[in-house]
Amino acid sequence: MVLNMKLFQTKHLKNSKILNKKQQVIFFQEMGELLQSGYSLSESIEVLTYAHRDWSDTLQEIDEKLCSGYLFYRCLANFVAPDILLQLKLSQNHGNLPETLIQIGRSLGEIQRHQNKIKQIMKYPLLLFVILSGMLLGIKFFLYPILEQWHTGVSHDFLSISYSFKIVIILLGFLLITCIFLWQHLNTRQQLFLMIKIPVVGKIIQTMITYHISQQLSSLLSSGLQLSEVLDELVEDTKHSHLPKIPVAIIWHAQSYLKKGYPVEKYILEQPYINKSLAGYFSRGHSSRLVAKHLSYFSKTQFNLLIQKIDTLINIIQPVCFGVIGLSIIGVYLSMLLPMYQSIGGLYQ
Repeated sequence: MVLNMKLFQTKHLKNSKILNKKQQVIFFQEMGELLQSGYSLSESIEVLTYAHRDWSDTLQEIDEKLCSGYLFYRCLANFVAPDILLQLKLSQNHGNLPETLIQIGRSLGEIQRHQNKIKQIMKYPLLLFVILSGMLLGIKFFLYPILEQWHTGVSHDFLSISYSFKIVIILLGFLLITCIFLWQHLNTRQQLFLMIKIPVVGKIIQTMITYHISQQLSSLLSSGLQLSEVLDELVEDTKHSHLPKIPVAIIWHAQSYLKKGYPVEKYILEQPYINKSLAGYFSRGHSSRLVAKHLSYFSKTQFNLLIQKIDTLINIIQPVCFGVIGLSIIGVYLSMLLPMYQSIGGLYQ
């Protein structure tokens, strides 16, 4: 064993430390680069142990499992999401593991960067929303009782406003419950079809699905597997993995469709959640390895397109939030000032 286990005396770690998103980005990228440089899995873990002392417990557990004969993807079962585990398993068995690790790290890094960007953008609107909520509570519990004491006639206006507000809240709550009830009674593909129809968001979902499909197929077809063999193995793996419902539904539906003898390009063209241009890579009769090479480039273009669409969504979210909050603040001031003017006018009558 390459790693000197004298550094760690514990035989088994009962409380595994799950790697956070930032740590996963670094782990996958550096692990892939070390494997590409000729290091073995155990040697790569050793290098990462010395480079990242705060991960020592986690890396020790991974190394212990490797030395016990576990496959690499099984060693990460306690630390990463099921969809990443499936991707690692298929890549280790049939694809290029180092390249897959680097690609996973890059994808996670981009996703984390955009999540942080969204959080930064949403901080100020959320702060304004908190202030707005505080103003509404202050008006309801402090200002309205004072104004009611000034003029009894105004109380009817307050009551009507209060009742109208409650009715609107009840109607919105009923509508929300109804939508949730109907949503839960749809199957996964029907839910996916509805999400695709949402403006802006639908295109992002379509691009994201197309990117994942092309990236996965590129990795698996590069080993020489036929598409039918890839789908059979994916279906078998989904029976034992806790994957999200949407990928499982897509895999199972694709396998059942293609088993009937229909061409894959026809299947792609009939699915609204897949970019139609993907069908062109399967309509020319190329070998699996050549298709994989083309899909590798296509997946990169889809990833760049996905990032662009997410940036567009972020640019839409911010002004919409400011607009809604601005109108709400105006409404709060009107609801506060108009009754005051009425009360003051009533005092002089």
